[in-house]
Amino acid sequence: RGRGEKILIVDDEVEMLESFEKIIELLGYRASSVTNGKDAIVKYQSWRPDAVLLDRSMPEMDGITCAEKIVAEDPTARIVLVSGYDETGPDGIDSAAREVIKGYITKPVDVSRLSRVLKRVLNE
Repeated sequence: RGRGEKILIVDDEVEMLESFEKIIELLGYRASSVTNGKDAIVKYQSWRPDAVLLDRSMPEMDGITCAEKIVAEDPTARIVLVSGYDETGPDGIDSAAREVIKGYITKPVDVSRLSRVLKRVLNE
């Protein structure tokens, strides 16, 4: 369980955001969400979350590009990529992307796995 840490959730699907927010809050974290990469960068700068759950596939700016931009501004950013594909999915995750992210979760998201990943990422 979390201790009120701030988690920024980024997903272009509103239904996913609502579900994620409920789960994150039930796990003891504070949640805030946005629907695109550009807003994620702005929200990250103003809210300074402890971790980011970032959808890999979004229109305009994909999750990996967004993660790279966040980490360029804050090298200590803790980003967990969330995707419908596993890490070897259609485009895979290259070594440069692996350097930027701290974790990877596939959809549908298992709550206990999400909890374990967040705990590990927040304690790094």
